Amino acid sequence: MSDKSGPDRSEQLAGRLLEGLNFVRNGDNAAAALAFADVHAAPEMIAATDMVDVRIRALTLHGQAILATGGIESAQKSVMEAMRLARSVEDTQGLFQAQALYKQVLARRDDRSRRAIAASEAKRVAATSIGEIRSRLAPHSLALCDALIKKANAHMDVDQPIDGHPLALEALQLAQAQNWLREEVLARLSLARTQPSDAAHQLYEAWHRAERASDFTLVGTVARAATLQGVCLPVQLGPDMEARASSADET
Repeated sequence: MSDKSGPDRSEQLAGRLLEGLNFVRNGDNAAAALAFADVHAAPEMIAATDMVDVRIRALTLHGQAILATGGIESAQKSVMEAMRLARSVEDTQGLFQAQALYKQVLARRDDRSRRAIAASEAKRVAATSIGEIRSRLAPHSLALCDALIKKANAHMDVDQPIDGHPLALEALQLAQAQNWLREEVLARLSLARTQPSDAAHQLYEAWHRAERASDFTLVGTVARAATLQGVCLPVQLGPDMEARASSADET
């Protein structure tokens, strides 16, 4: 760093950088982001041609901390500046670290976009009258059963469990009458969402029917739903584990 910045100022920035790292270790990413911003945005740091590598790290650390707080745009701005500087001074390690973080930023941005699209779709489906849906689909059809489940879940996504419950119940009754195991499982997952007091029962029933269908994707769907609602389910044994268990019993 140039002489005019003075050793005291250099020590202050170094200390601020260490403070940021300590904030990260303690889980305070908001405070860490402020500390790293103080370092990488300091006029002395920007002007110092011999401290570019330190500024690159401070920018990357700022991006990482601010991303943890949900600041996707700010994180992207910092990490892009870090990549630009790293390329300008051929800092291979700094560029690698910044690029790795940039991938996380893009993934978080894409995830946010998907959630926004899903939320918009849920509002649309929840607002569509059930009468309109029935008018387009044949009674007692698989398409109607799927539509009932979709609408029940949409009501849950917009915090309308009272409206979603009867639709999920109707879908369950239709699936049972037609012996549609997959739809029965999905209807029970919807019922578990619309009526938490009955969630454990519905999830256990969904689990057993998913096993009966020999559909491990469906079993995984039930397991994820149970995890979200804090319900413990039996351990699923694959064919190899079942064979070993059987062999152990015989011995």
